[in-house]
Order: sequence, then structure tokens, then C-alpha cells
Amino acid sequence: MIIRAKLYHNKRTYRDIYIDPFINLYVLAENVINAFDFNFDHCFGFFPHPDVYKKCKDKVRYESFYDIGEEVHNENTQSVARTIVGDIFKNNKDKWWMLFDYGDDWIFELECKVIEDEYYLRSGTVIKTSGEAPVQYPECEDEDEDYAI
Repeated sequence: MIIRAKLYHNKRTYRDIYIDPFINLYVLAENVINAFDFNFDHCFGFFPHPDVYKKCKDKVRYESFYDIGEEVHNENTQSVARTIVGDIFKNNKDKWWMLFDYGDDWIFELECKVIEDEYYLRSGTVIKTSGEAPVQYPECEDEDEDYAI
């Protein structure tokens, strides 16, 4: 299947990624983050609405916190390791939002573009790009001033 991963706050920047529907959501997250040249160094979750903190509180979501044994504050939270991509992307145009880094709040809109495909690629292969990926950790302009004596 083909998943389009867009930066939620800059939808012109996206990556179309070939994804095996039988991989788990953990690997999907890793593929998305790698496609944007980010470091895969934070917790993440998949949500059925872009307002991941408010409108998703009563809906099923999949978070890496569940798998690492952290306390989850929502009874609807499920495992990213035990859920496969095909379980949440069942039809073309299905959308989920992935929150990466619960501090910087990188939100990616994920849309299933193609279910049936004839690609013979390795899962995680980026097949189309648009826009430059942002810098994951931009330098603060006032960094030196904050520590001046």
C-alpha cells in the first residue's frame, strides 16, 4: 500500500511511502520518521483525529507508551507493536494522524493512497517527495543570550 505522510502544519511537504500492510505500527512510525530525515528518538502515537489531545480522548488510539510499560491515561490506548498497518488503513483515503515527540508535537497526517498495488519494493521505500523536510531540532537564535552572565 502507499501511505502519504504530510506535515500537518505544512501539507505541501509530504512523502509517499510504500508500506507492507502486515508490518506493525511501530515500523510504520519508523518509516515515516526516516522519510523526513528525523531521528527516531521519541515516543509516538496514532490518532483518528488531528486534535490528538482533546478530540481523541474517547477514541481508540495506538501509543508507544503502552508497549514500553509507561502508565497510559486513557483506557482506549492500544499497542503499536501488536497492531498491523492493515488494521487501521482498510480503505483508500483512510486517514490517521501520527504524533511524534510529545514535547515538540510533530504531527503527520497519514492517508492511504493505494491499497491494491503492483509495486515490488521494500517496505519503507519513499516513492515520491514534495517539499523540504524541516529541521527536527532547529537551533535557537537566542541560545547564547540565554546563558550570558
